[in-house]
Amino acid sequence: MARPAAQRATETVIGRVGLADLAGHRVEELSHGNQQRVQLAIALVHEPELLILDEPFAGLDPLGVAALGELLGALAEDGAAVLFSSHQLDLVQHLCQDIVTVDHGRVVLEGSLEQLQAAAGRRQVTVIFARTPPAYWSAGLPDVDVEAADDRHVRLAVSADRDPGDILRAARAAGPLISFEFEPPSLDEMFRMAVAR
Repeated sequence: MARPAAQRATETVIGRVGLADLAGHRVEELSHGNQQRVQLAIALVHEPELLILDEPFAGLDPLGVAALGELLGALAEDGAAVLFSSHQLDLVQHLCQDIVTVDHGRVVLEGSLEQLQAAAGRRQVTVIFARTPPAYWSAGLPDVDVEAADDRHVRLAVSADRDPGDILRAARAAGPLISFEFEPPSLDEMFRMAVAR
């Protein structure tokens, strides 16, 4: 790349990663998050077709995470293949079209989020009561496992084909409700189930 083109590309990429106002600073003067942005800018300056990143969200504050997520999404929309490793499964779930999770060198989940959720065969029910419910309000419900219970918040695991109506009726009988949600499992929950097998 010729020097003028490199200068233009650098200015464009620095703006794209959110470092335009810090362009005159030395890298070692920058925060950890901004140093990560510099590394990303270096990787982007040649407009790669494939971008491989190792833990790109580590050390970023919530605003930095959101900005980087938007940038990676835009790069993918522009046609770049973006591959990254992360222990932050909520971000992986939100950002990725295809997911591979690994435990001790072994692939334990692989596919789109929708494929993984369909294969999980489980759904999650989250109930928030207005007051603490009786301890065993869900005990009579078949194929319902209490995953977490904390005062007024209860999270249950149920089979994917389970009609939530009987769970809702049992919850209402236990006390007034603030909310009742019937959702597919998160990537974090599916990973935990996969490694527990």
